[in-house]
Amino acid sequence: MTSISQASRTSLRIPVIPLDPGESDTGTYWLGGGSGADVLTGGGGTNVFLVNPTTVVHGGTGANSFNIAKVIGTQGVTIDMAADDLQEVIGGPGGDVINA
Repeated sequence: MTSISQASRTSLRIPVIPLDPGESDTGTYWLGGGSGADVLTGGGGTNVFLVNPTTVVHGGTGANSFNIAKVIGTQGVTIDMAADDLQEVIGGPGGDVINA
């Protein structure tokens, strides 16, 4: 997934959801942004990301982090689990490509 600068997110109107991405934040979060392009960053606990083809995911890291992506919508997505720090992916009906 490509990183998008703050200036680009502002000009593209991509919402940024603030969350303490540090390993000390061991809360459980469900993060999703709807049908648009969103940047979702998890914390150090359990993170569930609701993703579509335009979602950029940065899974949380740390000893207590467990990251799950759930594909929403009917359009297929490509997910690289290692690059996105994901431990589990639940595909949708759209012919997803999931690289472990």
